[in-house]
Amino acid sequence: MDLSRNYDSFLFNVDPITRIGTAAKAGLSYSMRGLTLSVNYDRMDPFFRTLGCYYMLSDVENFRGTAGIGLFKQKVRIQATLGRQHNDLGHTAVQRNVRTIGSGSISYNSGRVATVTLDVSNFQTDYRSAFLAAQTDSFFVSQVARSIGLTNSIRIGKGKGALSHTADLSIGLQDFADNGSAQGTGSNSKNASVGYRYQNKHRHLSWGVRWTGSKFSSYGAERTKLGFSANVRKGLLADRLGISLRLGLYDNRAPNGVHGLSETISVAVEQKVARIHQLGFSVNYNGRSDLGSFASAQYQLRAQVTYSVSFQTAPDRTKTKGQ
Repeated sequence: MDLSRNYDSFLFNVDPITRIGTAAKAGLSYSMRGLTLSVNYDRMDPFFRTLGCYYMLSDVENFRGTAGIGLFKQKVRIQATLGRQHNDLGHTAVQRNVRTIGSGSISYNSGRVATVTLDVSNFQTDYRSAFLAAQTDSFFVSQVARSIGLTNSIRIGKGKGALSHTADLSIGLQDFADNGSAQGTGSNSKNASVGYRYQNKHRHLSWGVRWTGSKFSSYGAERTKLGFSANVRKGLLADRLGISLRLGLYDNRAPNGVHGLSETISVAVEQKVARIHQLGFSVNYNGRSDLGSFASAQYQLRAQVTYSVSFQTAPDRTKTKGQ
């Protein structure tokens, strides 16, 4: 391709090693009386980068359409998405793949107490050799990823939300299958989580606990993770000073009985300065203990200092109530 003839101008000095890439993103949505319709388009050329940073996803073009509707005074929400994605935009890839993306969800929100959400998705990817037209060695692989998730939470509050208790339960299943392999390969994972959270806005106090369990299987290789985490936050000086602590402990097991422990500890302090400024300091510890040669023991200690500013529009006090 002769880039100099097509792109050379007062903006570009194109030479034989110059690469030109473009990225585009567009969307259109319509919403009326609980009905939502939207279409989206994304395109990322191969080797596209900006300010010297590579994009995590490139050489891809996809189209997506979404439809959603609210029922029973918007307490029930149903939404579905269908899309198509493909690569090899420059017709130079060794293999080309096409993905059919489909997902749907149904949720119920009582407004104050209960929230239930069910998500289902199905992603299929078809890989085909780019040299099929040349009648050389070719292959065709079809991969399917399916997932289903259920989240349920119950919130009980008093004093117009000043005091609240929240309990939640989430369950997820995910399956991946490679339909193009002679022997068949794939994996599946299961995870569950149960949590409780207490919040008292008058005392600027909140704390919570969570139990988590997951199992990953992939043709003989299995990993099981069980553990819990706890966190607490206390606000001082009318909540202008906040102190947070988080602890986590997890047991990782393999099929042969060996296992290891991983632990996390985090301490954070944030201080509001004036109305729009906030300073923060945090220390995080992550460790993995070696129990029965599950893995080499590793430890990490990280400290972080943050500064943030939030621009807020002050109310116009010059206007009277009669205006």
